Amino acid sequence: MNNLLTVLLALLIFSSCNKNKEPIVSVAFVDSLFSHYKIPSSIKNNEADILFWKNRIQTNTPDYSNTSKNAAALVKRFHFSGNISDLATSDSLLLKLSNDYNSKEAGPIFSL
Repeated sequence: MNNLLTVLLALLIFSSCNKNKEPIVSVAFVDSLFSHYKIPSSIKNNEADILFWKNRIQTNTPDYSNTSKNAAALVKRFHFSGNISDLATSDSLLLKLSNDYNSKEAGPIFSL
């Protein structure tokens, strides 16, 4: 019975595919979107925050507040863009911060 439903579902999916190669959206509409699109101010502010906190981090020196703020800004950018590398970078910053303080600070662990 289950195989019959699978075959029936596959047939319905294949029969519903449109063989015509028509565009979904007209070219004029797409061009209009590109010419009128502006980057939202929240994304611009987040990029500025990331650069600010990244520049404040001292190399070879554990820096609790600046590293935490940079990791939080990266997570916020992940929420805006969906780029998983931002989340991975934030995760590695927090893990390094936790290791720098020998896991005695709870903040980086809770942020993970």
